[in-house]
Amino acid sequence: MTSFKSSLGQVFTPEPIADLMVNFIDKDKECSILEPSAGQGVFIKKLKEKGFNNIESFEIDSALCKGELGIKCEDFLRINTLKKYSIIIGNPPYIRPHNISIKEKKFLWKSYKTASNKTDIYAYFFEKGISLLKYGGKLIFITSNTYFSLESFKKLRKLILDNCCIESIISRIPPKTFNAAVNTSIIILTREKDFNKRKENMIKYFEITDTDKLSFKLIREIPQQVFLNDKNYAFTISWDKEYSDIIDKINKNTKQMGELLEIRNGLATGDDIKFIKNKKESSIDKPVVYGKDIKRYSLDYKHKYVHYNPNKMLENRKTARPASKNWFETNEKIIIHQVGGSNIKGYLDTDKYYATISTILIKKNKNTPFDLRYVLGILNSSLIRYWYKKQSVTSTVKLSEIRRIPIFNIDLNNKLEKYIYTQIIRYVNKIQTLKKMNKIKDKTDEYDKKIDNLVFNLYNLNKQERNCILNLK
Repeated sequence: MTSFKSSLGQVFTPEPIADLMVNFIDKDKECSILEPSAGQGVFIKKLKEKGFNNIESFEIDSALCKGELGIKCEDFLRINTLKKYSIIIGNPPYIRPHNISIKEKKFLWKSYKTASNKTDIYAYFFEKGISLLKYGGKLIFITSNTYFSLESFKKLRKLILDNCCIESIISRIPPKTFNAAVNTSIIILTREKDFNKRKENMIKYFEITDTDKLSFKLIREIPQQVFLNDKNYAFTISWDKEYSDIIDKINKNTKQMGELLEIRNGLATGDDIKFIKNKKESSIDKPVVYGKDIKRYSLDYKHKYVHYNPNKMLENRKTARPASKNWFETNEKIIIHQVGGSNIKGYLDTDKYYATISTILIKKNKNTPFDLRYVLGILNSSLIRYWYKKQSVTSTVKLSEIRRIPIFNIDLNNKLEKYIYTQIIRYVNKIQTLKKMNKIKDKTDEYDKKIDNLVFNLYNLNKQERNCILNLK
C-alpha cells in the first residue's frame, strides 16, 4: 500500500495487486474498461502497459485528477450515464457508515437498493458497477470481505447473485498489502441474465500461497447454488461436501437466534475515562464488565463501575449508546465476549452486571420458549464453534452473526428432546457453579463433553460428522 486517507476511505492499491487483477482480463485490447475509483492511477498504468487503452476513469479527490492519465474528477456514485462496459476494475474506497455524512447517507438511501444502516461505501460501488456492466462483462474488485456474511450486506449479496455468476474469489491477501485493519479478497463477477446459468455456476475459490510473488492455487470449487440457498445469501467460502451435509442437519428444525431472543451490544459510554471508575461513589455507579472479562461459563469481574447516567453520556458525546437499564437489570441474561477471535464465549449473568460495547447481550422476550441455560449450552458447544468458524469471515464475534445462529427448536412434548433439554440445563448449571468456586477443572471438562454429545444428538449428527467438528482447528 502506498498511502491511506481516511476521510475519503482511500486505501491505494500496490502495483503487484493491480497487476494480478489486470491479468484476469480475458477480453480483446479494444474492450471498454471503467475504473470507478482511480486513486493514484495504478490500475490505469497497468492496463496501458498490457495494451488496453479504451479506459474511462473517475476519482473524487481533485488532488489525484491531474496528469496525463485522463482521470475525470467526479464522484462515480453520482454520475449519470447509460454507457455499458466490458470490464470494471478497481479498489473502491473503505468508508464505514458512521463516517459518512448525513447528506451523503440521504443520497445513498434514495439512490441505491443495497443501502442499510451499516453498509460500507464500497457496496454502492458494486451496485453501480454491476448496473454499468454489459452482459458477459466482468467486474474485478478488491475490497474488504466483510460483505461475504454480515447481515448489513445481505442486500448486496442478493444483488450479486441475482445478476452475476461469481467466477472467482481470491482470498488470503497478505496482511502487509494494506496498512488498514481489514481482511481483503478479490472477486471476479460476470454479468449474466440467465438464472439457470447463475444457479449452475461453479465458483473457483483460490488462496494466495506465496505472499511475495502473489502466486495462488485453486482450493475448491463451490456451487453458486449453495450461496443462493442460504437464508442470508452468505458467501460461505469454506464450503465442502462434508460441511454441506453437516450444515443441512444443523439447519433442520431450527430457528435463528434472533427470532427467539432479544440481542444487542452492551453500552457505549462515549467516554470511558469519564464514566468508568475503579470504585463505587454513588448509587448510580453500577458494576460493569468488559468483553475480556467474559469466559466460557465464567466471569472475571475486575471491580469496575460505570457511572450510569444516560443523559449525561449523550450530552457529553453524541456517539454514546447507553442502552436501557432494563437490559442490565434483568434477572437473567447471557453475556458474550464480542472481540478476541471467533470462538464464542458466553456466560449466564444473574447478578445484574452492566456490560460495555465489547460484549453482546442476550435476553428472553415474552415469547421465548426456552430456558437461557439451554441456549447457553448450545452457544458454547463445539457444534456452534464449528458453525461460526465455517460461516463467518470476520475475526471477531459479530452481533449480526450471533443473530443467525441456528437454535434447535425443542419440542417439549417429545420425551427424548425434553430429556436432552433438561440435561443440557443441568450440566450448564453444574459448570457455572464449579467455575464460580474455581474448582475441579477435570469435572467441568467432563460436563462440557457431555453437553457436546447432547447437542450432537439433538442435531442428529453421526460419528464421522462429530469427529469432523471436534477436529476443527
